Amino acid sequence: MNKQIYAIRTQEDIEAFLEASNGLHDGYVTSVHYDNEKAYVRLEDGRSFISPFDGEIRIRVMVTSMCDTVIELIFKGVSDWQMKQRSYDIFGSSLAILEDGQVVWTDMPGTDKETREQRSFVIARSMEYRFLEDHRPGKEL
Repeated sequence: MNKQIYAIRTQEDIEAFLEASNGLHDGYVTSVHYDNEKAYVRLEDGRSFISPFDGEIRIRVMVTSMCDTVIELIFKGVSDWQMKQRSYDIFGSSLAILEDGQVVWTDMPGTDKETREQRSFVIARSMEYRFLEDHRPGKEL
């Protein structure tokens, strides 16, 4: 079973993701995992700290408009994020590359700050995704 990881680096990558994932339309977040272990830094003098920019978030979304396909979003170097607890589904997600090169993902159309504050979002140094389960006819992992 091939679970190839795809990176988001360009506008073309964003367009390919939105097309391949159907924009996560009719998606439901099934799990969120935040890992701050890579952000733990121990200095030579014995002190330690947590870098606020080295965390990793993995979000799994079941997309019912794609025959219950499960897609994992992987964000590395997370600088800001918010997950809203809710019982309604994702009608479409948005992605953009900011001027500083970071990727911003939202679970609704629009990536501006006002939009992000209303719903779930992640801003990170990088984003990758993979299909964990693909139940669409003719699609094999």
